[in-house]
Amino acid sequence: MFQRLVIVAVGTMFFLFSVAGIVLEPIGAKIMFAVILLFSAAWTHQGVRIGLVIGPDGIVERSMGRPHRIAWPLVAEVAVASPPNPGPGVSMIVVRLRDGRAIQLRGTARYGKNSVEDIEHRLNAFRSAATGPAA
Repeated sequence: MFQRLVIVAVGTMFFLFSVAGIVLEPIGAKIMFAVILLFSAAWTHQGVRIGLVIGPDGIVERSMGRPHRIAWPLVAEVAVASPPNPGPGVSMIVVRLRDGRAIQLRGTARYGKNSVEDIEHRLNAFRSAATGPAA
């Protein structure tokens, strides 16, 4: 949540500075500010969409890049893990697929293991509802 807030605040700040530059500056600077305006609008749009979307079709993890989609029939297991990459004391959800791959959902990284376990329970509830309890 904090990451999303910072990204949106920075994008909005650049957007507003660009609008002021387009209004006040000479034509050469207006072109530069128009480019900055477009990039800041795209940055802010992506920042607002960051997060994990859980639905009846599967999981969508949105980041500043392209979204990563995982359909429920591909999921073998949803588990809490403490990978070494994000840092000590961080827990996150790892989705193990039926083909053996493991995907870290970085949007679920938390310092409190209890909140990650709550996310795991919600994911498993959606998965059971979508594929049945035997899946």
